[in-house]
Amino acid sequence: MPSSLNKEILIIILNWNGFNDTLACLHSLKKVKSPRFDCLVVDNNSLINPETEIKNHFPEIVFFRLDDNRGFAGGNNVGIDYAIKNNYKYILLLNNDTIVDTDFLNPLVDTLEKNEQIKMVQPLIYNYENNNKTQTIWNAGGKWNTWIGDALTCKKISTNSINNHFKSDWLSGCALLIKTSEIVNLSGLNEKMFAYYEDVDLSFKMNRNGNALAMVPKSLIYHKANSSVNNESSFKSKEGSLNPLVHFWNARNRIWVIKKYQPWYFLPFNAVSILFYYSLLLCYFLIRGRFAKFNATLKGLWQGLSQSMD
Repeated sequence: MPSSLNKEILIIILNWNGFNDTLACLHSLKKVKSPRFDCLVVDNNSLINPETEIKNHFPEIVFFRLDDNRGFAGGNNVGIDYAIKNNYKYILLLNNDTIVDTDFLNPLVDTLEKNEQIKMVQPLIYNYENNNKTQTIWNAGGKWNTWIGDALTCKKISTNSINNHFKSDWLSGCALLIKTSEIVNLSGLNEKMFAYYEDVDLSFKMNRNGNALAMVPKSLIYHKANSSVNNESSFKSKEGSLNPLVHFWNARNRIWVIKKYQPWYFLPFNAVSILFYYSLLLCYFLIRGRFAKFNATLKGLWQGLSQSMD
């Protein structure tokens, strides 16, 4: 891994009680062929400060520890501010629960450099399960369904077009390479959203002309889905494996995105979709006795309707 600062790209990795994942991600980055990047780890006030251990393995890493958990948006904004102040040309937001291929970075950079209208790109993301890379796609870009008012993840890609990049309605915050000059104008991620749909919001703000986002299938990474929100065990027995806060953020932030970006004439269809989906989900939580998730979802729906992201 490069050891000198002020290269072309700053890779920002957010850690929250996920030291082992973060270490594995950094080890995979150490094998990357490109010499064009530095790494910054932002710790979102983990229960145990991982700085010493990370520095023992990677002394060249820049490390910031926050005094509170600022979520995906707030934690990454700390890194974004650092990149802007240190004049990096590109910023890569990378989940700590990912493993990257050795040549994942160059295709992303090449796409931005050869296409002036493109401002933000993501790799093709496969699942990483049981310590193994799979050939199951986790994310190949995203589509926004205006009828239901929701962000849908693409799970397939044509093998005949593997050398091309594809336009996308939104890109996953799991791995985003962004032109620093563009995110300066947008003031980073929306910290009020905390987590979930903040990448959709950023994509919509970035993609005003409809051609600013691309998924690059020649760039490959692998993702351990949901590990960042399942690193506390208190809900795994009674409430299942997913933290109830995920349901709160998803419900609230989806409604916020609808209110901000959807044309008014789609709102009745969106309302029916939300009513149908969340009625079924809430009934399921009641039947299973998952009252923490039930209450979190209701709270998310209420805040989504009564407040806004701005």
